[in-house]
Amino acid sequence: MTAIDTGVMGELAYTEKLPNGLAVFVMKKPGFQKKAGMLAVNYGSDHIMLPGAGAAATPAGVAHFLEHKMFDMPDGRNVLQVYGELGASPNAFTSHSMTAYHFEATERFGECLELLLDFVYTPYYTPESVEKERGIIGQELSMYRDMPGMRLFEELLALTYVKHPVRLPIGGTHASVAEITARTLYDCHSAFYAPANMVLCAAGDVEPDEIVEMAARISPDRASERYIMPETGEPDCVGGLELTVDMDVPLPLFGIAVKLRRPDGVSRLEWETLIKLASECLAGMSSPLYSELYEDGLIDGAFGFDPFMFDGGSCLLFTGQSREPDAVRGRLLTEARRLSADGIPAELFERVKRSCWGARMRILDAPLDYSRQVAARYLAGEDFFWLPGIFARAGAGAAAGVLRRITEENTAIVRITR
Repeated sequence: MTAIDTGVMGELAYTEKLPNGLAVFVMKKPGFQKKAGMLAVNYGSDHIMLPGAGAAATPAGVAHFLEHKMFDMPDGRNVLQVYGELGASPNAFTSHSMTAYHFEATERFGECLELLLDFVYTPYYTPESVEKERGIIGQELSMYRDMPGMRLFEELLALTYVKHPVRLPIGGTHASVAEITARTLYDCHSAFYAPANMVLCAAGDVEPDEIVEMAARISPDRASERYIMPETGEPDCVGGLELTVDMDVPLPLFGIAVKLRRPDGVSRLEWETLIKLASECLAGMSSPLYSELYEDGLIDGAFGFDPFMFDGGSCLLFTGQSREPDAVRGRLLTEARRLSADGIPAELFERVKRSCWGARMRILDAPLDYSRQVAARYLAGEDFFWLPGIFARAGAGAAAGVLRRITEENTAIVRITR
């Protein structure tokens, strides 16, 4: 394996690209009891076009459906039950950009990792099991529509984006899920669950060479390529400026999305970092605006924000509860204009920068979170270990440049009220 230069992180990290294209990353943490393994696929809910020229679209929600169905094996074993017998804690998730299968364990790590590689590369779907799962997912979709926080997120993306499939729910819709068959699942597994379109990460007190040997022995030996999502032609402006949804909530909820196109020549990781730094200077707990909004009763402890990154796009999301959400939006826009014109105070920026760097470094002590970050960056065509250089280069001027992009035309608001 090749040792990775992690700079001031001071981490022991290694990588290897197998002949079949599978990337392997091992973050060795001597003395750690907890270990984590993750096998992630460059396939999320936004990837609705099969690879290849002239390929057809698939129904929305297939990536999520596949995640649900991957735990059944042809020999009748249920993977979750086997992990329980091994004393491990398994799980999986589907995001807009990736699907990941993972486990945490303190013992029998090799057996757990072997099982992970085995079941993710072994598709097994029957018409009967797919029909049963369709009903379960249908109930899940209905449940999400009744959850104010989830409804807010889905409505906000649907309002903000016009063409990009990020505007669709991760699980799809009842109509799209009804179109998914066992053949659909087999076709998408074959197309996307290919070694060169995947990454294996392990973190903890583990042996890098043993992990590479196991991955080489179990993962399929077939040629493949990394999936590249086609351009969607998404415009810079939002699809709609505002939307109000009636739901039974004790206080009105709001979500504000600022649509931000990544500049040419700026990596996704660097852009995400700049958005985070800029938004913390704008409305973080140490910013003047946060204190003003809180003292005026416009926000409470539920207020928060984060960059949201995905293939082909990015935005900044603010969420919270307020009786005057439009006033919050107006104050955010006004403060963004002020900081853009006057510049971000050096003391504020350096304080925010230190805080954000500390939050990033805390991830290194959580093997599963560490694995997820490394996997997500690799699947995005980048490297998590670029972070030291990105933070070293980040300046208040670049952060102010992000705030300069926050305008009424690229900002949408969704309110949930009764």
